[in-house]
Amino acid sequence: MKCNREQALASRPDRGVTLVIAGAGTGKTSCLIEKTRNLIEHGIVPPGEILILTFSRKAADEISERIVRHLGPAGKNIAAGTFHSFSYGIIREYLHSRPPALPPLPVPSILDREGQESVIDELIRRDLGKLRGLPAPVIRQLMGKERPLEATVIRRLQELGIAEVIESIRMDYERWKTENNVFDFGDLIVKASEILTNDASYRKAIRERHRYLLVDEFQDTSEDNFRLLKLILPEKNPDLFVVGDDWQSIYGFRNARVEYIIGMKKFFDRPKIIKLKVNYRSRREIVALSGRFIARNRRRTAKKLVSASGPGGAITAIRTRDRHEELACIKFILSNEGEDIAVLYRNNWQGELIKKRLGQDNTGKKGCEDFGGGPRFMTMHASKGLEFRSVIIAGISDDIIPDPMSDLEEERRLFYVALTRAREKLYLLCHGRENGKLPRFLRELGVRVRTFSGLKN
Repeated sequence: MKCNREQALASRPDRGVTLVIAGAGTGKTSCLIEKTRNLIEHGIVPPGEILILTFSRKAADEISERIVRHLGPAGKNIAAGTFHSFSYGIIREYLHSRPPALPPLPVPSILDREGQESVIDELIRRDLGKLRGLPAPVIRQLMGKERPLEATVIRRLQELGIAEVIESIRMDYERWKTENNVFDFGDLIVKASEILTNDASYRKAIRERHRYLLVDEFQDTSEDNFRLLKLILPEKNPDLFVVGDDWQSIYGFRNARVEYIIGMKKFFDRPKIIKLKVNYRSRREIVALSGRFIARNRRRTAKKLVSASGPGGAITAIRTRDRHEELACIKFILSNEGEDIAVLYRNNWQGELIKKRLGQDNTGKKGCEDFGGGPRFMTMHASKGLEFRSVIIAGISDDIIPDPMSDLEEERRLFYVALTRAREKLYLLCHGRENGKLPRFLRELGVRVRTFSGLKN
């Protein structure tokens, strides 16, 4: 890998704790892989003692494939996986390693998210009359406790008698898992941490096995993730390399805490902090626009990205009268653009509506895969890590983005992720309010807004 100055600095074969704050499009995963290669080639640590953790199966598979491609057979000895898969491995190994004098314990099976929802929904149906018409997804969210509830919401639930019902359902769900020897994803990291906390000899064995720890997408770290990391690492002289971007921390609803990456110095003694600031994805105009936008956040690291691609980016903001005209606008753009284009939106229901109506208008079918060279349709969350020549951000409206029920700074980070998916062209589609005022995020972007009729002419 040919490295720029910051990438070369970050990927040096050194020990200790290093945080790499990698802006959008700056090659953070490549930097992590180069770091791994250097550690092995310079004899710092053998492949079998390296552990790489990330947050999604897709990302873990990609890292594993790229490591083998760049390091050859040695790469196959490196342990790489998700926090969940690593935790499940600890649980299985620990249960299998019980002394012969003790009876064997069955390894719990894993309940995926779909199965979890099915079980909880069945429990909800038993108490439906006491829940005052609250839909099942809302009940599941309240049960999960991943996003702390405001005091006013808690009081209102208590006044209606709903809080007690929800707690009863939660306890029934926990009992069901125990009786059926089942863990859901939320249990895995907690149970693995309990094992490492309670068994000092096993904790020592895990630390000796995994002497150098690397973490991708560190901005997505939750309190449970961080507790597990601290248990894997020795108290003195830990070897830890983490890469991430606090500007792209968008999983607060999964209990991710941006404070870990912003306040790294609070959690580790004298960490080395390196910033990757050369964006190899987007044109200068898109990099500058997104940088000015995210600078409005208070809880963030300071960095200014520069584009390696130079000028030539096109940013077009379009105001439509209603959703019907927005659909016509999307259709017009797709008809005039080439391939490699994505339509992004805040919520799944927006996407389903857009895809259904585009498909009906264009092909008379339910889908729209045959429209403008096969555009991609996805939520802003799903677009993380991807890039496209052109990007349409649809449905910019104050009742949708920012979501009034979510943290404003996280909503701003989510919108920043959407902006930075575009390499060459960026289309911003908004609905104005009745008083003619532009949506908040378009005002913050400060771009000139055109009407759809003006675009066509």
